[in-house]
Amino acid sequence: MQTPDGQQLVLLVRGEAVVQLEVGMELEDGYRVDAILADRVSLSFTQFGVNIELPIPPAATQ
Repeated sequence: MQTPDGQQLVLLVRGEAVVQLEVGMELEDGYRVDAILADRVSLSFTQFGVNIELPIPPAATQ
């Protein structure tokens, strides 16, 4: 999904809460949003130096 100005929009659903992810955002469980790309979201778990890439399904990028 994209915003009207063309930026990638990614929403995180946790229970009943919906959060719009932004680069640099610190999530409450220790993850940081490092990048939001057309096909994936890059996160890092700063406490252990672990990097994670979450794919965005192709249907969601259209």
